[in-house]
Amino acid sequence: MDLAGNAIAYAAYQQTATQQSGTALAADSYEVARQVATPKVGALLLDRKAWAHATAGEAQEADRALNLAREALNTPATRPEPDWVFWVDAAEIDIMAGRCWTELRRPLRAVPVLERVLGEFDDTHARTR
Repeated sequence: MDLAGNAIAYAAYQQTATQQSGTALAADSYEVARQVATPKVGALLLDRKAWAHATAGEAQEADRALNLAREALNTPATRPEPDWVFWVDAAEIDIMAGRCWTELRRPLRAVPVLERVLGEFDDTHARTR
């Protein structure tokens, strides 16, 4: 179910890139996997859900999903995380928060979080920066 949720989240992400609302698919991706998702998988799905809401102009829903993603990361894992979420951490959620607030045209929220989190990366992370 984790992987199914991820596949649906990718479809939602693709919809947002083509100017369609991906909010329904993003919500479905989380619902499909949430009962069995490991903390990082849940956080990733919620991270993508936040982006879908941001691209739809839905600030409250984006903020809610980002907060739930942070909570998910703080949940103790009861089994190993899948290899495909090795990169999901608090910095990833912060970067997505900055992206969401940028998309929502809220620079007072976007700039501080992006400056802080991107300042933690050195030049070996040029793609991320």
